[in-house]
Amino acid sequence: MKPEVVIVHAVDTEGPLFESIEAKWLRLEEMFGIVTEEKTEAKLQALLNGELEVDIPLENIRAVFSSHLSQFNSSWPEVDDMLSEIYSQEFRFRFLDSYDRPWGITWHCLDHIGYDANPRNRDLGHHKIFDHYDRWISEYPNYEDTLEWHFHPASIFNEAHRCATLAFRNDNIFQILSRKIIDRGWFPTSFRAGFHAERPDLNWFLEQWIPFDLSNIAKIDDNRHGARDMQGGRFGDWRRAPSQWGIYSPSHDDYQVPGSCRRYIGRVLNVLNRLASVDENDLETAFQQAKDSATPILVGITGHDFRDLRTEICYFGGLLESVRERHPDVMVRFETTANGFQRCLWPTGFSENSLRLTHQFHRIHGEVILEISALKGQVFGPQPFLAIKTLGGQYIHDNFDFQKDGWTYVFNEHTVPLDMIEAIGIAANDPFGNRSTISLSKPWSLPS
Repeated sequence: MKPEVVIVHAVDTEGPLFESIEAKWLRLEEMFGIVTEEKTEAKLQALLNGELEVDIPLENIRAVFSSHLSQFNSSWPEVDDMLSEIYSQEFRFRFLDSYDRPWGITWHCLDHIGYDANPRNRDLGHHKIFDHYDRWISEYPNYEDTLEWHFHPASIFNEAHRCATLAFRNDNIFQILSRKIIDRGWFPTSFRAGFHAERPDLNWFLEQWIPFDLSNIAKIDDNRHGARDMQGGRFGDWRRAPSQWGIYSPSHDDYQVPGSCRRYIGRVLNVLNRLASVDENDLETAFQQAKDSATPILVGITGHDFRDLRTEICYFGGLLESVRERHPDVMVRFETTANGFQRCLWPTGFSENSLRLTHQFHRIHGEVILEISALKGQVFGPQPFLAIKTLGGQYIHDNFDFQKDGWTYVFNEHTVPLDMIEAIGIAANDPFGNRSTISLSKPWSLPS
């Protein structure tokens, strides 16, 4: 097998983002302690031009508020304007891999839910962003883009423009997945951490259900530009993680340290960003690693759809072309997030249809019991994900009971009686990233 670098473009897909000039000055105050009464565009330009005296190095301020980083797609029409060019044949075929395949994108979709304050005009509600990108993918199937998962923990005061790290402050994470299974018949195989932040709770959650995690942004020469929000491991903390390209299984107690967990974490760098931004030297290292490796090397890049992805793709594509010229013996392959992990972990192949869940209803002592088993393949993690929708529209996640050859769930007064349920969804991945889902709804096929 020739040396190969696998490029995965995993976009944090969050929909439009509006930021007023007052909000930009608020960020300047929060990040750098710069306070002013005159919060105008003209004064911001004067600051960026070096015309104002401040104690903060100008390069630090410019790194956060460059034109690319501070200009946002603030409405869906603006996002779609960008997407119409990204989905054009001319744009997609501008960069080809070694197999003459066009640029590919994995849209890691976020659900903005449960917020009390929304000053940046996020598109709130379940499936809003997922459905929007699903329509684009359906219209252009030849590019083979895919949808995957991105998650933001809720802030303490439920503000949509604030960051957080506690995944279980509420049950949003369960609501999102339960609704994806029941409403859309979908379940993620791969994940991107919101704010590049993981903690033990999220590590353990992913370990139960999601095999691929593209969140490691470790970079030895990472310059955080003195911004307070990124200091001391607050967000984007991967200081202890491997800083070379590659995939590892994390430790149970520290997601940054290689260990014996079953899931896999890959390395990903930002494009044209203030934090962990990819450069030509990073790509040069990847090509050198590929020559020394018996397996392909995964190179993840990421950005946000509320910024101009065209600029980011063209910038990275230029870096890639430059490095490819110096290494004509190294193959380049564009892949989706899940396929990228699969290609690098099992380059000689694996069973692509290796998981099939099956179900049966039983009656025992008057109680209805749902039995789930793997008719084919092996479930990743200890149990499938169970989602229930009641007749009143409530979505519930619950644990299964564990049996020798599968799992069961009893519908009674201790859980939810079956006559109160509208739909049931069950989903799981296998260790190779193949997913299987079951959708059940009234009327139930029950044994007499």
